[in-house]
Amino acid sequence: MDTKTLTFSIICGSVLATLSLWVADYSLAALGSLAACCTTLAYLPQVIKIIRSQDTQSISLHMYALMVFGVFCWFIYGMKVNDTPVMLANAITLLLSMVILIMKLSERPQ
Repeated sequence: MDTKTLTFSIICGSVLATLSLWVADYSLAALGSLAACCTTLAYLPQVIKIIRSQDTQSISLHMYALMVFGVFCWFIYGMKVNDTPVMLANAITLLLSMVILIMKLSERPQ
């Protein structure tokens, strides 16, 4: 593991530990918001890696197509129940997942 990755992991771990203590005392909505942030931000490293490398060979087209559809459904659900954290997290996740899906669909066979 390189120094940047280790530093990033330590910072994220510290932030998450601090936030989890705060959330435990705050509310269930805050916990949901924290979970939404974590699962949404989880896509960012993959998107950055794929954009930089232009390589989508090792990822599954079917998985990302199903993921985009599922996240779209979660976004619609959030709109219907008027849940801002669900809407926001899934709008961002939808955008990130669509970037990967579009790059996978435009991949040239080798």
